Amino acid sequence: MKKLLLTVFTVASYVTVNAQCTELYISEYVEGWSNNKALEIYNPTDSIIILNRYFLRMFTNGAPTPLIHQLIGLIYPGGTFVIANPNADLAILTASDQTSNKINFNGDDPIQFVKVLNNINIDIDSIEGHGGNPHDIFDTLQLDTLDQIGIPGVDPGNQGYSV
Repeated sequence: MKKLLLTVFTVASYVTVNAQCTELYISEYVEGWSNNKALEIYNPTDSIIILNRYFLRMFTNGAPTPLIHQLIGLIYPGGTFVIANPNADLAILTASDQTSNKINFNGDDPIQFVKVLNNINIDIDSIEGHGGNPHDIFDTLQLDTLDQIGIPGVDPGNQGYSV
C-alpha cells in the first residue's frame, strides 16, 4: 500500500511540476513615484508570440470605460515585454519595449490584459487617429481576459486593492 501511495504521489508531483502555462500574463506591476510606471508581460510558452492581438485595458479610478492600448512587438519564449510611461526614469525606459501615456495608474486603477480571439488584425492607433471609437470595435470582438489587476467598474477608494 505504501508503495502504491508513493507511486501516485510521485506521478501527481511530476504532472504538477511539469504543467505548462499556455498563455501570457502580467508578471510585474511597477508603480513608482511620478511617472515611474510600467507593466511587464511574461511568455511562459515555447513559442514566439506576436503581440498585435494583445491589449491592455485600463479603467482609470474605476471608470466603466477603459483606456485601450495595443501591444506591438514580439515576446520570445521565456522572455518578457515591458511597457512603460514615456516620462519614466531612464532606468525604466532602458528596460522598456514600448511606451504609452496610458500607462499612468495609481493603485486604484483596474487593468485587464486581453487577447482578441477573433481571427482579425486590428490597428487601434489607426482607429483612434481617424476619429474612430475603439470601444465600438471592441464591443464586437470576442476577448479572452488573460490577467487582471483590480475590478473594472469598481473604485476601491483610498485603500487600493487587496493582493
